[in-house]
Amino acid sequence: MVMEWLSSHLGIPADAVARLLATLGIILGLWIARRLGLAAVAKRTADPRLRYWWSKGSTYMVVAIGIILIGRLWLEGV
Repeated sequence: MVMEWLSSHLGIPADAVARLLATLGIILGLWIARRLGLAAVAKRTADPRLRYWWSKGSTYMVVAIGIILIGRLWLEGV
């Protein structure tokens, strides 16, 4: 129902709407996972350097995973 409504109002096919919603879900899920991971690190350490290292590392990791997941989603069947 939501996909049909979005498809008709945006003027794009229903499968593209499904992929867009899945992309948003992947981005949201990875963002939440990163935030939870950083919160766990913050509870376990008071060292600012270690927190910074985890922040940078988790950003790189989440971006790489996001590119792989979203790429597979959009390039499926190409």
